[in-house]
Amino acid sequence: MNVQHFSIVGGGLSGALMAVYLRRAGHAVDVFERRPDPRTRTAIEEEQSVNVALSVRGWSALTQAGFDDEILSIAVPMDAQILHPVQGAPDWQPFRNHPDGFLWSISRRALNATLLTAAESHGARLHFNHVCRRVDPDRGLLEVEDEQKQIRTISNTVVIGADGADSTVRTCLTHDRQAAEVQRYLTWGYKELHMPSTRDGWWPLHPQAMHLWPRERFILTAQPNNDGSFTCTLYMSLNDDDLSFKTLNTPGAIQNFFREAFHDALPHLPGLVEEFMRRPTRRLRTVACCPWHIASNVVLIGDAAHAVVPFCSQGMNAALEDCTLLAQAIRDSKGDLEDAFTRFEATRKPDTDALARISLHQLEEMRGFKFSTVQRWKEHTHRALERLFPSRFPSLYSMVALSRLSYSDARRRSRRQAAILDGVIAGTVLGATALMAARVAGHRASCSSAAPVRRSAGPVDGEPVQPSRPAHPTE
Repeated sequence: MNVQHFSIVGGGLSGALMAVYLRRAGHAVDVFERRPDPRTRTAIEEEQSVNVALSVRGWSALTQAGFDDEILSIAVPMDAQILHPVQGAPDWQPFRNHPDGFLWSISRRALNATLLTAAESHGARLHFNHVCRRVDPDRGLLEVEDEQKQIRTISNTVVIGADGADSTVRTCLTHDRQAAEVQRYLTWGYKELHMPSTRDGWWPLHPQAMHLWPRERFILTAQPNNDGSFTCTLYMSLNDDDLSFKTLNTPGAIQNFFREAFHDALPHLPGLVEEFMRRPTRRLRTVACCPWHIASNVVLIGDAAHAVVPFCSQGMNAALEDCTLLAQAIRDSKGDLEDAFTRFEATRKPDTDALARISLHQLEEMRGFKFSTVQRWKEHTHRALERLFPSRFPSLYSMVALSRLSYSDARRRSRRQAAILDGVIAGTVLGATALMAARVAGHRASCSSAAPVRRSAGPVDGEPVQPSRPAHPTE
């Protein structure tokens, strides 16, 4: 085997998992992370509380790297999503029609700590509070700055940029004009909130489900934590003058907004106002980059290459899946890393481009359109077909979140299904219209051939009694 030295910039989820894969293959690995070690108390106190939804894609990537029971111990299974309308009962949408019908809610920090510990136990060297300052892909060189502000130079190394949407590695490549990037900022942002457990330590909402409050102009989500609490996320416009994060700037405005929009969630948010005003508001964006690699010396993975908005719960899962695919490409290349990186990008980039489009489409689906009459009709029709033919007519969300079908194949299949569904609905409407027209025509014909109605005195004023109105076909 051709042993290589890899320098992974970024010790988050994808960086730590990639380190495990490479060490299991016998390569030398150093991981450089700009933040403190997330396993220390200081880092835990500083980090915001956040959880992520692990799907079958991410789960497969973890199990192929040797993880299993340690992940189950820190995760909460979710076998349904529950939609909370403004009025009426919540709409329960189970995942049970699918063989991989679970998502797992898991603490990002706990998962990151588990992966880092595993990488360290496999022999990877971890360096925290180290900031990437320069990447030279032509010479295979990396410069990092340590805690003492000293510059360290690592030469003859292969750099893997796993440092997130704000990737310094990607920035170095674009500044040298060896890569191009497109960042699209949405007008929406998000804020995370904490829904504590009840006094007896239980979940205040159904625990084994992802809860959604979709509205046209804002969305609230809630995912369970294994301590009985929920992590909630509010998505809405950043700066609209009538309703946005900018206008929710007083205790009264915050309370009134949640009372009107999320009346069933408000009682479970006792520290809402203080937390809402304290927590940061973050902006949503997508990131696309091309190319992902330079020769055999630098390659990008995860959000560093393809950040997406979170409405399909796939950002982390796609990053973990990257690790599996890149490790496979390196293994198959037999030492030719440029070929490995080229094949990895060629096969993976169409899928992540498709995921970016799917995630934006899912935002539109969630923005209250599920509660319009037409959308509910289409939703119920599609759900009925999915129940009858789960393998032949799965929803786009099911194909993305509950299977390992490639994102690009899922998008193509969904578009074909949408055309079929539109045809079914159009045919139903035309059929109903033709049936109604035939019934009306038949009624008119029967009335014209019937005997005339005898005139008689009306019950009050002597006016003739009119024939009773025929029942409407839809009555």
